[in-house]
Amino acid sequence: MILQNLNYQNNAKTFFQLQQKPQKEAQQETQETFKFFFFIFRFIVRTSSFKKKKSTSQSSFKITSPTFIESYQEGVYELKPIQSISSAETIKEYRAQHNIFIRSQHVNVPDPIMRFEDVQCFPQILMDLLLKAGFKGPTAIQAQGWSIALTGHDLIGIAQTGSGKTLAFLLPAIVHILAQARSHDAKCLILAPTRELTLQIYDQFQKFSVGSQLYAACLYGGQDRYIQKSQLRKGPQVLIACPGRLIDLLDQGCTTLKQVSFLVLDEADRMLDMGFEPQIRKIVDQIRPQRQTMLFSATWPKEVQKLALDFCKQEPVHIQIGNVELTSNKMIKQIVYVMKAIEKNQRLLYLLKDIAHKKILIFCSTKKGCDQLQKTLDREGIRCLALHGDKKQSERDYVMSHFRNGRSTALIATDVASRGLDIKDIEIVVNYDMPKVIEDYVHRIGRTGRAGAIGQSISFFASDEDARMAKDLVEILRESQNDIPYELRSLVDQNNKGNNYNPYRRWNATGPRHIQQPFIQHQHQTQNQHQHQNQHAHPHQPQHQPSHYPSSWQFQTFNPQILQQINPYSI
Repeated sequence: MILQNLNYQNNAKTFFQLQQKPQKEAQQETQETFKFFFFIFRFIVRTSSFKKKKSTSQSSFKITSPTFIESYQEGVYELKPIQSISSAETIKEYRAQHNIFIRSQHVNVPDPIMRFEDVQCFPQILMDLLLKAGFKGPTAIQAQGWSIALTGHDLIGIAQTGSGKTLAFLLPAIVHILAQARSHDAKCLILAPTRELTLQIYDQFQKFSVGSQLYAACLYGGQDRYIQKSQLRKGPQVLIACPGRLIDLLDQGCTTLKQVSFLVLDEADRMLDMGFEPQIRKIVDQIRPQRQTMLFSATWPKEVQKLALDFCKQEPVHIQIGNVELTSNKMIKQIVYVMKAIEKNQRLLYLLKDIAHKKILIFCSTKKGCDQLQKTLDREGIRCLALHGDKKQSERDYVMSHFRNGRSTALIATDVASRGLDIKDIEIVVNYDMPKVIEDYVHRIGRTGRAGAIGQSISFFASDEDARMAKDLVEILRESQNDIPYELRSLVDQNNKGNNYNPYRRWNATGPRHIQQPFIQHQHQTQNQHQHQNQHAHPHQPQHQPSHYPSSWQFQTFNPQILQQINPYSI
């Protein structure tokens, strides 16, 4: 009986499987057909989206001429919002003390704002935010810039880095927007050269617009356009943008500048250096002629002057803080070490052992050199981060966040961070590689000593690579009353005398040809002979330099004890 039951069950199972086999084959065929059509559909969608992305990423620059909806009228806010309580002598003394130079022909320049309490048009919540941020009073560019901007005049501000230019235009922009009728379109446009600078301006706006119900959009390359388009759909009153990305979004019809009546160009000289002039002119053509324009720059070359004349529709008031020529911040102690390029690695490692506990910004000239130096320092146990143009936006945000929060005290960067990097507590700037032009040197060291703080800069001047910058660097050091190294003066004297000087030749290992002979003689003479030679030396023959100015070519191998004698930061 048991065997019969087993045979019956096996036969039933076999019959059931035979009945299900056609159904399984049909299901498999259906699934394969579905997968085939699904892959075809996905391929079509991906290729179409790629073509769309490719077409949108390349701006055609075919932006139609705008038709302005409303005409901007001056006097939408009070033309005299400032209560002047200072005498003429006090104002004259204040301008002289802060080196404020004003140039204007037909504009009655208002008095500077010496205290926050003198500004009657600032909301009380804005005053509280200024005091909460720790500001005791306005800086020179803010004191004179606020009074001019709040009375509706165009402004050209020339000031050194770290002088408070951001708040000089940001707070008048907030007051300007609040005084106008609300609309869905932007009222203020702020153009900046780099994504770091746009993010810093955006952070300052978020900080000082609390409770104002104002919204800003930050537009820059490297971020997903979908995120920025979603910001524009919310109707921001302020656009903080890089020229290239703004052109792309305007070309796609994502935003409009028809109602912009407050235009700011920050770091105008830097934008021209980066080749943004065609984009800037294309953008400004979309803005109404009746507007208020503020242009800020660290230098005042002819290109910036022409740009200012073209964009300011009324006579601008020109403010210069400090010397008209290119100057560095006198609150920065500048130290220059002259050496050969091969010595820089060892010198930096020795230097960082003494200042590793401080917040340091190190500049390299190339992206590859930046990454290589980071690996070298990591091998020596010095934790540091790197920042350059090849980094993704997420990586850049990560680096800046860790450096600001103090998780990493050393940052190696290219010139992408030399402008617009506003971190107030940077104590030392190290120029591991010297820049090609003196303007970049001034902007690099300007990352320290900001907002009245005392800063330090240490530069490694490679005598076999940076000789062309010697004269300009000496002028900057002399103007800022910093010590000029003996070797740097020798290079300048050599350039002035000519002496068959060729900046492209490779120097000998012992230094320039016209001063290496005493060192060669010194190697082959005894101490008594050397003293006798110094006593009877020709008056025009180069003498051995004083002991407190040790020459970089007097020792073939690096000697830490010699560097420690001239390193004021060694502990």
